[in-house]
This record gives sequence, C-alpha cells and structure tokens, in this order.
Amino acid sequence: MSAISDAAAELYDALKTVDGLRVYRNIAGPGAAVQPPAAVLSAPSFTWETGCVGPPTDARWLVYLVAAADEKAVEWLWEHLPAVAEALDRVPSAAVQRADPGAYQASPSELPCYEIQVDVGL
Repeated sequence: MSAISDAAAELYDALKTVDGLRVYRNIAGPGAAVQPPAAVLSAPSFTWETGCVGPPTDARWLVYLVAAADEKAVEWLWEHLPAVAEALDRVPSAAVQRADPGAYQASPSELPCYEIQVDVGL
C-alpha cells in the first residue's frame, strides 16, 4: 500500500470507532446516497514540499459529519463533532484543523453537516 492508502485506511478506521456512526469512503462524491448519522471520508488534496517532484508530502482530507435533516440536526452535530474530531486526532500523522458548518449534497436532498478539515503528513 502507498502512504496515501495507508493514511486513508487509518482515518477510516478511526471514524469507525465512533459509536452509532455510519462511515462511507470512496463514494461517487456529492450526490451519492448517504444515510445519516454518517461520516464521509472524501478524496484528499495533496501538497508537495519541493514542487511536484516525487510523491506528495502532505494530504488534506475533508470529512463530512452528516446529520438527518430535522429540527435537532444542529444540536446533534454539536454533540457529536468533538468525538469525531478526537477520533481523527488519534491518528498519529493527522491533525484536525477546523470544522465548518454546511450542507452535504446527498441523494435526493441536502443534509446538514460539518466539513472537518484533516491534514496528514505523508
């Protein structure tokens, strides 16, 4: 496995430790069917310390914490965000940088979410 695959597997495994959360990865992007409560591990973006020579040195994953679209969604997100961030931070090479509120484009509608930015050294 590559460093990228290894990092993705570690993040996925960390998310699976959060009780009551369905975890998705490698889905066909926004618009794919997601059943909340869920976390979606997106494809990463990459940076290189020395231009695009050799493998990337860092990756940034967006993890979407997705809630059901109801009157308790925001409170549910606030309640569960710390556990998800803590699980991701337990990955040795990962660091949660921020979490922004948003709407996850799921089939057939938008669902309330937090977009969690996770930086990983490769």
